[in-house]
Amino acid sequence: MSSAAGTWQVLLGGSFKDYDDYTVQQALEAAYDRGEASVDVTVRGTVYEVTLQGAQLQQRQKNDPTRTRQVRRVPPPSAAKRSADGEPDAAPPAKMAAPPPAAAAPAPTPPRATSLRGVACPPGWGVVGGSLLVLEFQDPKPAAKVAAFDFDGCVARTSLQGSDPNAWSMMFSHVPAVLQRLHADGFKVVIVSNESMDRLVKPDAIANAIKKKTGRLHAFVRAVDVPTLVLCATAKDSYRKPATGAWDWMAAHANGGVAIDRAASLFVGDAAGRAATGDRPKDFSDSDRVFAANVGVPFHTETAFFTQLHKA
Repeated sequence: MSSAAGTWQVLLGGSFKDYDDYTVQQALEAAYDRGEASVDVTVRGTVYEVTLQGAQLQQRQKNDPTRTRQVRRVPPPSAAKRSADGEPDAAPPAKMAAPPPAAAAPAPTPPRATSLRGVACPPGWGVVGGSLLVLEFQDPKPAAKVAAFDFDGCVARTSLQGSDPNAWSMMFSHVPAVLQRLHADGFKVVIVSNESMDRLVKPDAIANAIKKKTGRLHAFVRAVDVPTLVLCATAKDSYRKPATGAWDWMAAHANGGVAIDRAASLFVGDAAGRAATGDRPKDFSDSDRVFAANVGVPFHTETAFFTQLHKA
């Protein structure tokens, strides 16, 4: 490992914290110095694969690849030059201040595929990483604040039966008005949805699933009529909530290099791990709540957000 080592940190609770095990720091830095793309480390008895190269570094739990966290390397401070007797060299003569460097350009956006598992996507849709469906409706602009929403059961009431792309309705009648107001207030509106398609094998079945999901999502954003980024994970991989891959891709490649203020952003979802109450059954999962925690943004259930914070 180099004498001036960097420090490796993981995103926990909305802020980066050092890996507190020195042997983990050593293993990460040594692999980084060797130019390796990733390395396996053990943290508190759990084995993780940590990516070391690229625009978005992350740790991924080996026995559950959907559990990921963002990682970063903090470079070491530049060591002061020292003279032969060990004392710091004298400071050079003062110079006129150089102009500040230009803002860093956003990470180059990898090209998007136009088909998913060999099936062509509808116009306007692309595929990232082999499984993440992406639609940029009305060219959403970069923004520091993000208002992100789950789709099924959150902003839209959908049918699990059949493959009709028109079988949906607004979960609350004032959803369009709320999203329009958020857009006017400077938020980037984003839909983040999961849809299991990796279990499908036959091309016709894959095509029907794509048509059903993209048709409902596209009809929804047209009805709301504000610039919207739509991200739909179709496999059990790092793009699927509660993993943060979809958010990480957006932050790196779909926000024009603008840093996201996570404390000022939000995520709304119906998979909150709630117990059954009255005539409402228990939530099928807590993946939306966990996703928000992994990303580090405030979380709201669909009921609290649309009936309490933003009433009709």
